[in-house]
Amino acid sequence: MSEEFRPIRPKAVDLTGAAEPAASAQRSGRTAGPTVIGLAVALVLASFLIVPRLLPERAPEATTPSAAAPAAAPGTATPEPSAPAQTAPPSRATDGAGMAPYAAQAREADRTAAQNALERFVELELALKAAFTLGDWSDASYSAARDDAARGDDAFMKEQYPAAAEAYTAGAERLEALQTEGRRRLESGLADGASALTARDADAANAAFALAATVAPADPAVVAGLKRADLLPRVNAALRAARNHELAEDWDQALAALAEARTLDPETAGLADIEARLQAALGAAELGNALSQAFAALDAGDDAAARTAFNAALRLDPNNPAARGGLEALSRNGERRQLARLETEASAAFGEERWDDALARYEAALKLDPNVAFAVAGREAVQLRRKALAEIQRILDDRDRLSSANVLQDAESVLARARAITPMSPGLDARIAELADTLARYATPVAVTLRSDNATRVTVSSVGVLGTFDERTLELRPGAYTVMGSRDGCRDVRTRVVVRANMPPIDIRCTETL
Repeated sequence: MSEEFRPIRPKAVDLTGAAEPAASAQRSGRTAGPTVIGLAVALVLASFLIVPRLLPERAPEATTPSAAAPAAAPGTATPEPSAPAQTAPPSRATDGAGMAPYAAQAREADRTAAQNALERFVELELALKAAFTLGDWSDASYSAARDDAARGDDAFMKEQYPAAAEAYTAGAERLEALQTEGRRRLESGLADGASALTARDADAANAAFALAATVAPADPAVVAGLKRADLLPRVNAALRAARNHELAEDWDQALAALAEARTLDPETAGLADIEARLQAALGAAELGNALSQAFAALDAGDDAAARTAFNAALRLDPNNPAARGGLEALSRNGERRQLARLETEASAAFGEERWDDALARYEAALKLDPNVAFAVAGREAVQLRRKALAEIQRILDDRDRLSSANVLQDAESVLARARAITPMSPGLDARIAELADTLARYATPVAVTLRSDNATRVTVSSVGVLGTFDERTLELRPGAYTVMGSRDGCRDVRTRVVVRANMPPIDIRCTETL
């Protein structure tokens, strides 16, 4: 070997880590942080992928570890590997140098398969420790998986890649089986615990959630289940107290005990059903008390107290036949007296033409009995007279509009309807006479003189266009009219006049030029 060439000796690499930590540390469930684990995996894989490719094509002096140490558990210190024993450099055939291309390619494929198997093993190990706390339930299988990994390391360092891949795969399958077992224990514990809580069996619930805690003590469902199981004896005591008060018909105390159970564990099964039963029993008791008080008051002739008690019973049970029957009896007794009083008061108000007072009495009677005859007829009579008086007043308040033929015709119809009302009352008769006199005066035309300049075109509302003139006399009914004038080159004029008998002439002409 020349002075210029010195073979590079590959460093022995522990592929899966240092020795297994003590069994007590495994059972404690402590795991290293994700940063340390990730760094360890990255270093292991880098040693496979980078270091071998740095070796020269010349035959290196290989080193073989005396024994592949089992990988260290995350979180434990990795001991320094012992000095590897020096061995004679492998021949070019053993490390791939000088091999036929097909054989070299096959060898590289085996090596890649072994690396992939190792990567899968490491990923499964990290996932297992992230999901579950290892302990007695996993010690045997986990130790066997680590042994498989150590065998894989040994075979890999001897470049027995198929054997290494087989060992890593066997370890990965053990880890997968452990994950399945961990899930089974967790799910079984949670399901059994939930069933025990529903059955209110505190011992069974504690045992089931404790089993789940052996694999996942920090799981939220496990933590919550253990808490509920711990409170279950107090919940059961509160529910027993509620039942005892229920049997004694002490409903308030029963509901208070039920509230205590709900405060301890709102998720306790059956709380809503128990409360519904207690509330129904309490309502039945209150209903019975209300009916007893109502009938006692009815027998004593105290209608007001009886009515109050019957209404209280109906609030508890809106369809209770006893309460409804009691109110009907009260109504029959008091209704007759009230209706007689209201009929007397309404008749007096009607005769005095106090229409609002009469209408209020009739409507009060109809609230007691919607079909009572005197109130039905009386309300119609009052409404007819009030309407007639309102229409007469409307016409008289705006009588100047009677200059319109349509308005006059409408007023005459109002007068005819009012005159048809019987019996006639003095006040209504006086208003009818006033309207009749007004219509007679407004229906008789009067002479109205219009003067202009024989150049202004004159128009009168309700009459039409009169044209130009110096003076013109019209026969118009009394009332309001609009007289308009227009002339070329001048501003239009418009004026409202109220026609009355013996009124002075009206001058209409356009004088303001544009």
